[in-house]
Amino acid sequence: MYCRSILLSVLLLLPLLPCRALADTAGEEGVSSRPNAVSAFWNEHFSSTGWIELVQSMRTYAPHDEVTSRVHGRLEVSGNVGTFNGFLSLDAEKNWTIPALDGLSVREAWLEHVGSGWDLRVGRQLIIWGKADGVRITDNVCPTDFSDYLNRNIDEMRIPVTAAKLRFLSNTLITELIWIPEFRPAKLATGNNPWALERSFSSALPVRTYGPEEPSSWSLEDSEFALRVSSYMAGFDVSLSAFYTWDDTAASSVSVRNMGGERREIVMEQDYHRILIYGFDFARPWSDFVFRGEAAYFQGRRLSTSAGGSESHDVLKYLAGVDWSPGGNWSVTAQLLDEFIMNYDRALVAEEHSPQATFNISRTFFNEQLTVSDMIYVSLNDGEFFNRLQAAYELADGMELTVGWDRFYGDDGSYGVYRRNSQIWGKLRFSF
Repeated sequence: MYCRSILLSVLLLLPLLPCRALADTAGEEGVSSRPNAVSAFWNEHFSSTGWIELVQSMRTYAPHDEVTSRVHGRLEVSGNVGTFNGFLSLDAEKNWTIPALDGLSVREAWLEHVGSGWDLRVGRQLIIWGKADGVRITDNVCPTDFSDYLNRNIDEMRIPVTAAKLRFLSNTLITELIWIPEFRPAKLATGNNPWALERSFSSALPVRTYGPEEPSSWSLEDSEFALRVSSYMAGFDVSLSAFYTWDDTAASSVSVRNMGGERREIVMEQDYHRILIYGFDFARPWSDFVFRGEAAYFQGRRLSTSAGGSESHDVLKYLAGVDWSPGGNWSVTAQLLDEFIMNYDRALVAEEHSPQATFNISRTFFNEQLTVSDMIYVSLNDGEFFNRLQAAYELADGMELTVGWDRFYGDDGSYGVYRRNSQIWGKLRFSF
C-alpha cells in the first residue's frame, strides 16, 4: 500500500517535472542552452493534463458499509510533431472495496499520422460510436468494464482496444476502417465485489467448470473488423456501420455428462462466439431541440435458455431520444430504447422485448459554479428503476466536490437485484 501511494504521487507530479526542473536549472549561472532548448521543444509540441479523485460512499441499507472507497488518478500527455500526433493516458488507483482494481495501468497509448484527406491511428485507443446518452446501442467497438458498474460513468466503463484506425475525410463524409487484432473481453464483477451477481446453483452431483478459451490474438482469422461511414450535412448527421466481432461476453451452457456406470457430473462450459453487428444512428437539431436515434442489429447472438443451454438469435436494439435546452440554464434529455429478440423462443431466459426509458434533467446556478441533476433509468417490463440525484460544486479552479444519492428500486429484476447497493456518496476531484 505504501509503494502504491508513492507511485500515485509520482504519477500525479509528472506533468510538473519538466517545467519545474528546467526552470530551476535555467536560474543557475553557466548553464548551457540545451535545457532551454528542450524546454522550448516540450512546451511547443507537448501538453499534459490530469486529475485525481477521491470517492467514498455509504450503503443506505444495514450494515451501512461502503459500496465504493477509492482514490483514482489519471495523467494524459499529448504531443504533435509535424504530421504525427501521439497520446498517452496512465491510470493509478487504490480501491479499498475492490482490491483487484489496485495498481498502475496504461489506458491509452497511440500514434497518429495525418495526411491530406486521411489519417491513421495505431495503438491502444478508445473508439466511440453513436448518439445515445448513458447507454450503448451502436457503441460496441470497445468492451464494457462492469467491475465497478454504476460507480463509474459510461466513459470510464469503456475498455480501450488495440487497433489500427484508418479514416478518409472530406467536407461532408468520413469513412472509417478499423482492424482490431487483439481480443479483449468484457470485465464482469466476481467474488466479493459488491456488484457481483450470484451465479451458483445447488446440486447433489459434482460440478466441473470450463472457462472460455479466448480467440487468438494477432491472427487475421480471429481479428475483428469494423466499417463506418458518417455524413455531416447542414443540420443533419447520419452514420452507417458494420462490425464483425466476437461477443464480448461468453455464452454459458450447462449439461449432465455420464462418467461411466452410474456416475454423472454437471459440466458448465463457456464459449465466445462470432457476431456481426449492423448499425445506424442520426442526430437532427431543430429550434431548442436535438432529436437522436440509433439502431443496432446483432446477427447470431447466443442467448441463455432456462434449461441451461444457449440458442442463436438475431437481436435488434434501438433508441429514440431528444435533448431540450429551454433556457434559464436548464437541460432536459429523454430516451426510449428496446432490445427485441427475433424468432423468440419461450425457453429463453431473456424476455422478447426489454423496453427502458431514461430521463435526465439538470440546471446550473451561480454562473455555472453549481450543477444539480437528476437521472433515472426505468425498466418498463417490471417497473424497476435506478435513480441518481447529484450536485456538483466548483470549490476553486480545478477543484470540484460532488455529492449524490443512488437508489435502486425493485425485486430481483434488472435494477432491483442491486437494491442493497443503494448509497449516498461524495467525490472530490482535483484537475491539473
